[in-house]
Amino acid sequence: VIDFLLPPARAVVGGLALPDGSGHCLVPLRARPQVLVGSKRGELSLWDLRMMHRVVHTWTAHAGASVRALALARGGDVVVSGASDGSLKVWDVRAAAAGLGNADSDGAPLAERWASARHHEKHTMLQPLLGLGPGSTHGVTALATSHASSPDVLYTCGADGRVLALPTP
Repeated sequence: VIDFLLPPARAVVGGLALPDGSGHCLVPLRARPQVLVGSKRGELSLWDLRMMHRVVHTWTAHAGASVRALALARGGDVVVSGASDGSLKVWDVRAAAAGLGNADSDGAPLAERWASARHHEKHTMLQPLLGLGPGSTHGVTALATSHASSPDVLYTCGADGRVLALPTP
């Protein structure tokens, strides 16, 4: 966490660390001091920024795939997650605001509202020259939303070279 009002030498005021260092992406939740972090194990972790090193909840969002991208939509009421297998899921943020007592049947504090099988084909990128093993799999590589239209439009970019524009479910 960076405080831009402090001098550069003291600007870093805190940090979040996943146990295995697997954080791929994050999105701050609007109107609440929480950050949602996606991991290479397919998990989403909800962090409370008031207690810098405290994970509020972690759950498997994309079993067998890493979470590669996160984006807020519908005025911050939902988060869209994209995974290395090309799938997308939409999560209801309002459930987290109501407290963990309203978690869904899987124990996730964000209720899953919608899921797609595959919007992007997964591709394996070879990385032997970098010493990172045989390669890594990428499906969804980026997510963004446009609030200029109603409903929001979700833009997804994938390793298959396509950019898609989808209405936010």
